[in-house]
Amino acid sequence: MLTRRTALLAGGAALAGSAAHGQAAFPTRPIRLIIPFAAGGGTDVPGRILADAMTTSLGQPVVVENRTGAGGTIGMELTVRAAPDGYTLVLTSNGAMSSSKLIYPNLAFDPQTDLLPISNWFKVDNVIAVKADSRFRRVADVLEAARKEPGKITFGSGGHGSTLHLMGEMFQYRAGVQMVHVPYRGGAAALTDLIAGNLDTAFDSTPSIGPQIKAGAVRALAVCGATRSPFFPDVPTMTEEGIRDFQEFSWGGVFAPRATPAPVVERLAAAIIAAGRNPAVIARMAQAYAEAIPNTPAEFARVVRDEAARWEPVVRAANIVAN
Repeated sequence: MLTRRTALLAGGAALAGSAAHGQAAFPTRPIRLIIPFAAGGGTDVPGRILADAMTTSLGQPVVVENRTGAGGTIGMELTVRAAPDGYTLVLTSNGAMSSSKLIYPNLAFDPQTDLLPISNWFKVDNVIAVKADSRFRRVADVLEAARKEPGKITFGSGGHGSTLHLMGEMFQYRAGVQMVHVPYRGGAAALTDLIAGNLDTAFDSTPSIGPQIKAGAVRALAVCGATRSPFFPDVPTMTEEGIRDFQEFSWGGVFAPRATPAPVVERLAAAIIAAGRNPAVIARMAQAYAEAIPNTPAEFARVVRDEAARWEPVVRAANIVAN
């Protein structure tokens, strides 16, 4: 005989099984991966490689959507406002995550609390570069000119508040010089003006500028990281060029809206980690002058917190505030 208690237990078991099945089935439709920077840039290129890998492993299309503007905050806010179901993600940079709240004091959200870290994805080197026939042959030449003509030597970046902008500010902060920042809507636009001779220097990431270095259209003066780039071993580091305590690189990681369920986050993180261990994906990343560095949500959360603490004094010293 089916008692009321037995019926309730059976119903509860069915619901639990249904919920478990729903979690295991994720995703059941396409996922939108927002990249808040221009196509072809240092975040976009590794991001498209990740989207392809996740499409294969998750069995659903992961569709890249470039939503540029305001140092990455437009694309990040779209993610913050999206349903917390794992179907809208953002792949953003350390610069945007670390500095947005300082640079945009009226920002309607807080990246540190409103975006949930899923996994880091990539690491790329940044370089200070000049046009191939520039009068600047070494970093020392740029510093000499900047000291003789404070506020006249220009550096381009992929946008106000971008990681590349912060690299330029860190350069000035560590070297004690004053230059003029010229922001663009993406690193590709800045690179075009650098090649045309409209900029004295530019900070760019290797996925964006690497092909132009190889082609001889631009010359890299120094790498911003702690060690020389494996892709450009002849280019010295900032430390080798006399800039102390300048050992910076760019990373990009995947975030979801804050209330995204833990099982969904774990499924997404597992897919990203698997992509970063796939030899074919690693080879594609190397071709794009990038390195896969996936980690767990907890590990990535620590990275995000530490990064924000490192960049805050630079942003405040440079008084970087959006107009």
